[in-house]
Amino acid sequence: MITVTSANEQTSRFAFVAADLNEAQCAAMRAWLQERLDEFDLPDVSHANALLVARSLVEYASRTASGPSELLVRHTSRHLHLAVETPTTARSDDESMAERDPSLILIKRYSARWGAERGQTGTVLWADMPTSHG
Repeated sequence: MITVTSANEQTSRFAFVAADLNEAQCAAMRAWLQERLDEFDLPDVSHANALLVARSLVEYASRTASGPSELLVRHTSRHLHLAVETPTTARSDDESMAERDPSLILIKRYSARWGAERGQTGTVLWADMPTSHG
């Protein structure tokens, strides 16, 4: 777990292996994310939505990737950025896929913007959620 703070944003990362994800690791990730959200001082409704979107990102990664993955959380004055980077090269931003996959349906529903793009080591599936601070 790594946290970087600057004047305009806070960024934290939680590493996991998607294929080996179990309930204990999910609980640890939820607790870690809840601590980050508490630090960001977001309203409770944002906490619930952020936890749901993060869980959906991780669930999608656990179904599509097998290697080391990372959950990234970045808070700025305007939005909360959640992302999962996985070693897969599969694209996840296809609208027809978003209509069928339960995790992508939730991500699309609770995010202001979302998408997938090529990262340094694979695919980054991300979601931006507005905050009340900007």
